[in-house]
Amino acid sequence: MKINSKLRPMVVAVASVAAITFQNHAVAVPFFETGPSANGIDTSTGTSVVLNVTTPGSIADLNLSIQTDRFYSSNIDIFLTSPNSTTVHIFDATIDINTIFNVTFDDESLNGIAPKDQDLITDFQPDNPLSAFDGETLAGSWTLFLRDTIMPGDDTTLVAWSLAGTTTVPEPASFSLLGLGLAGIALSIRRRKHCAGRDYPA
Repeated sequence: MKINSKLRPMVVAVASVAAITFQNHAVAVPFFETGPSANGIDTSTGTSVVLNVTTPGSIADLNLSIQTDRFYSSNIDIFLTSPNSTTVHIFDATIDINTIFNVTFDDESLNGIAPKDQDLITDFQPDNPLSAFDGETLAGSWTLFLRDTIMPGDDTTLVAWSLAGTTTVPEPASFSLLGLGLAGIALSIRRRKHCAGRDYPA
């Protein structure tokens, strides 16, 4: 179909507005979720602590922070399970030694994998990557499981723990923008018809 030369720029404009409007974009959104504390976490049977998250989005990056109140925290195995039932063994306890935890487990930490024989008071990489959760839905029940199979019974308390990082959230298409653009183009066509009716027969 041949398009009138005076209409051609308008047709191009319609196509451009549609292409821009209906292209979905993923927006990076930071999150920070705090879990409940728990007493007596250093048992041989283990303690599960649940954090219910309502924040939407698909996980792009996730870090886990843990703080305990007593020594010998390095005796404790740490596991994290997502709402999708993916489990990551964060810290594999191997020795009985006097250490404390105030640590953030971060795949991108420059300090390497968390050592077993010193205080963890900064950020370290986990024994297994948290990137296993990438692409999963953040919302739902997260379970932190702690277990002491080396020397249980120190009455260690989980003071605080949290999940932080970024999610990607789809940006909805802007139908209002498209409608506004089309309305403007239609008005322009009507004005051209009014001014030069012979060029645009009804």
